[in-house]
Amino acid sequence: MQRDVCQSFGCLVVIALSLQVGGIPVARADRAETYGALPEVSMLSISPDGGSIAWRKTNADSDAVVVYSLQQKQVLGGFSLDGKVDPSSLSFVTSDKLVLVASENTRVSGFRGKFDVSNAFVFDLGERELKTLLAPVDNVYPGQSGLGRIVGLSGDRRYVYMPAYSGESTLYTEPPFSLFRVDLENPRRPKIEVTGKRRTRDYFVDADGEPFVHEYYDDNGSRHVVEVRDGKSWREIYSLESELPQISLIGLTSDYEYLVVASYDSQTRRRVYFRMSVADGSFAGALFAREDADVAGVVSDINRVVHGARYGGLRPTYEFFDDRLNERMARIQAMVPDNSVELVDWTAGWAQFIVYVSGPGYAGTYFVFGDDQRPLMQARARPWIDDAAVHPVVVFAYAAEDGLEIPALITIPRQRMDSLEGLPAVMLPHGGPGAHDTVGFDWFAQALADQGYLVIQPQFRGSTGFGLDHRNAGNGEWGRKMQSDLSDGVAALVADGYVDPDRVCIAGMSYGGYAALAGGAFTPDLYRCIVSVNGVSDLSVMVDQHRRDSDNETVMAYLAETVGQDGELNRRYLDSISPAEFADAFEAPVLLLHGEDDEVVPIRHSELMHSRLKRAKKDVTFIELDEDSHYLHVGTNRIELLREVLAFLDEHLGDAD
Repeated sequence: MQRDVCQSFGCLVVIALSLQVGGIPVARADRAETYGALPEVSMLSISPDGGSIAWRKTNADSDAVVVYSLQQKQVLGGFSLDGKVDPSSLSFVTSDKLVLVASENTRVSGFRGKFDVSNAFVFDLGERELKTLLAPVDNVYPGQSGLGRIVGLSGDRRYVYMPAYSGESTLYTEPPFSLFRVDLENPRRPKIEVTGKRRTRDYFVDADGEPFVHEYYDDNGSRHVVEVRDGKSWREIYSLESELPQISLIGLTSDYEYLVVASYDSQTRRRVYFRMSVADGSFAGALFAREDADVAGVVSDINRVVHGARYGGLRPTYEFFDDRLNERMARIQAMVPDNSVELVDWTAGWAQFIVYVSGPGYAGTYFVFGDDQRPLMQARARPWIDDAAVHPVVVFAYAAEDGLEIPALITIPRQRMDSLEGLPAVMLPHGGPGAHDTVGFDWFAQALADQGYLVIQPQFRGSTGFGLDHRNAGNGEWGRKMQSDLSDGVAALVADGYVDPDRVCIAGMSYGGYAALAGGAFTPDLYRCIVSVNGVSDLSVMVDQHRRDSDNETVMAYLAETVGQDGELNRRYLDSISPAEFADAFEAPVLLLHGEDDEVVPIRHSELMHSRLKRAKKDVTFIELDEDSHYLHVGTNRIELLREVLAFLDEHLGDAD
């Protein structure tokens, strides 16, 4: 028996499954398929009672969510994923109900063009039925793209709370961002629990699973407000006049007396987490803070109760309120030194938890840890890659031209470990740019290293994870010092003899694609070839897109601060750092690849860059990745991308094998 779920987008089909947990390693046809194929196992989750696990299982023939009983040692059920759907999270809300959040680039009735539309689905293990949790019907405003977010679970575990725009579609009024209560058993009639405001940002629920915190900006976008439920009304506990929020609401303490908020410490210049009293908005001492690392996120449950923190940097580390959890995590990390350990999920009471290990010794492996037991390997993400074949990833640091220390990762071709001299290299800046790389299995970097290239991943100024000063040093430096940070990395490795200065290419995705194009435009003598994947080419086009698509003043204020000059988005300045304006300066051949359905950086950027380079009679190739997003969720496109990139590098750097 099967049941189609097509209420919102695509069709997810409940299926009968007879799948093995581990699977048999399948040889890949070539290097591109070996590294470009989607992981066979991903998104592993464990039920609150520890009795079941679920995961996404992907291979050449199918893509499905599988639910497996650890006690019965058998598959309980599952459902297939439409090939156009991009899953983002999978988790148990109860021991018999599993929630999938996924998106699809699709058309929305009444609107032009296509949009990334997200939805949440609940799979009932008993009924073997899949239902859409919140759909644009009745009192849910039509045409909105984000309907997959859950901010809390009711005390009886029957309802989830989901924020969304409410009301009917009109031409003259903007809808409020409200909080819906959605029945997990029968989600067809969601109830508006709180009618929000146009500029509402977030909601939190209390210990009984009832809404009690509301965060918003006022209508003119200059006052950040937090209020708490006080009987039938709301009472303001925090207010600050600011175009950009100075704090971020993250979660709640287990006693529900404090909100956990993120900000930057004025002395250490690091991102830290504080407590804010829900009684009066006063701030208490720091919960999580280190002088050597930023807090990158929290470990929290479905009601956003915070159990611990994850610190950023090149290898993530954790700190919990419970010292026993600190000891267990320290023990796990000591078992796999030099690798990254990522906490994935845990049972109620933390009797068991799942970690994902990747890095120089692991191509990606999930382990289950009990309270007093040895780790149990649950699944390998890429069983066709032997862990011993993973190319080494080492930490490296160098000084930029102004003395700023730039942390970096270097992926070394295993076959060249005995002769690290004069290697061909690929500069691979990360996206964001407000992000950072970590030690782990990077499928793109590993593929390049497997072909014999030294891969350089610098955490240039503007990257997160290394303190406020490092991040803010990138403000106004697109195409300038953020770019020279990359050049300085090449120079440092050339000076040490590791890299052949005549055999260096630059490649990147998203902001990294911009940096690759900027390398061709502003340092044309440095790189032998340029690869931009979903990259920005014109800053004015990027700013105009955000101005057109968002009425959020904080977005524009952020762009003015980070991309603009002296806090202003001056078009002449934006043109001066836009590679599309400097097509005549390019000397190296360029390969452009772009997802057809990319909404983050629309394909127009690569089309414009291609047109300008062709007009300037430059060597350029443009490949459109059909029906793919900014995040390259289609496995066949990632394989095609690698085939094109590896052939392009071989042509211009020479066969490095």
